[in-house]
This record gives sequence, C-alpha cells and structure tokens, in this order.
Amino acid sequence: RGDFKKVRGIAKATNNPAMGAQARLGNALEMGLTGSAGSLSELQETVREAELLGHVPILVGAYSALARTAFRLGKNVQADDAAAKAIDRDDSYGSVDPLFRAYLIRGLCALQAGRKDSAAGYLRNSMNSFGKLVGDLEDRASVSRLAARPDLKPDLDSLARGLKQAGLATEAEKVTSWSR
Repeated sequence: RGDFKKVRGIAKATNNPAMGAQARLGNALEMGLTGSAGSLSELQETVREAELLGHVPILVGAYSALARTAFRLGKNVQADDAAAKAIDRDDSYGSVDPLFRAYLIRGLCALQAGRKDSAAGYLRNSMNSFGKLVGDLEDRASVSRLAARPDLKPDLDSLARGLKQAGLATEAEKVTSWSR
C-alpha cells in the first residue's frame, strides 16, 4: 500500500487527479485481494472521484471492482448495481477485463436471485469478453498462463460454475479449457 500512497503523493504534487484516482483504485484492489473490508469504502470513494473527473476508464474499472468486492461480501444488490453501471459506462470505452468481471457479477447475482435465463445471457457475455483476450494470444501456453493468473483464475472458476448452473455445460467446458 505504500507504493499507492507514494503515487497519490506524486499525483497531488504534479496536480494529476487522474493519476491519484488510478492509485486509489489500485490500493482498493490490493485491499480487496487481501480480504480487507475497507476496500469497499475505498472503491466507493474511487467511483465518486472518477465520476467527478469524468474519467471513463478509471470509472469503469472502479465500478467493476466495486461489483466484485460487494458480491464477495454478500451485498448482491450493490454488486449488481455497480456491475450494471460498469457495463453502461463502458459503451464508449470498450474495455475487456472490467466488462468480463461486470458481466460475470451480473450473471452470478441473477443466478442467486433465481433468474437463470438472465444469468445465462450475462455469463455468456462474460465468457465472450474474456474470449476476446484469449483470441489475441498466439498459443495455447499463453492462454493457460493468462487464465492461471491469481487475479483471473477465481473469476474464471466462478464463470465455469455459473455457466453450468445456468445450463450452459458446453460454454462451461470452454472456459475450463482455457486453464488447461
């Protein structure tokens, strides 16, 4: 976390609010990966900061991370709302990683709410978003290394399980194959 504080100091000294917001997002993501409950409030603040800046890439990333963190904390309404906002805002940006996670969270929230048909559509969109990343890689080993990254593997495992629960076994197998 010290590195993020250092970057935020540099951002303030150079009057670069976007750099400061990006550092705050990185700090919140790190907190979330280590299980810190404070990451949720840090992400909410990052969303507010990115909204004020009108910085779409940071905003989409922050909404996506907020959705993922809220879902892991069992706050499904907040998770679904943040994921929907990430998807909505991403229209003009075209990111892949935040969209992959936003669609995943919307799908998992829909599954938990018993909306299997809605879940299937969101989960397919999540798979397709990640598939764009996979399609850009040249060989099977590169795909496996990407899918094995500690920030992606749990989400891909959740996606495969969600696809199975939504009755999409073929799609689930495709997602599982990326990790092999």
